[in-house]
Amino acid sequence: MAPKHKTYPVSKADKATLEKWSRSHTQPQKIVFRSQILLRCESGQSVQSVAEELQTSTNTVYKWLNRYQKSGLDGINDLPRPGQPRKLSNKKIKEVLRLT
Repeated sequence: MAPKHKTYPVSKADKATLEKWSRSHTQPQKIVFRSQILLRCESGQSVQSVAEELQTSTNTVYKWLNRYQKSGLDGINDLPRPGQPRKLSNKKIKEVLRLT
């Protein structure tokens, strides 16, 4: 008898959002990719098979599963990067873009 794969539960509301994102053409590709990871693991696929199908490593799959379990949908977004803060406000940037 084959061993059962661990399932990674996703709430109904989150699942609907993830399904929407995974089919989206306007979401950043990294969000689509991460949504597909979560949905496939939630459906019972093994981490190994998800990694193979999406041509990534098992470490990447575990990373996004753990981030989702820890922080929910907010966890699949990138963390803030270090660096110097912006010198121009969003309002000023929009004004410059409007003028050009």
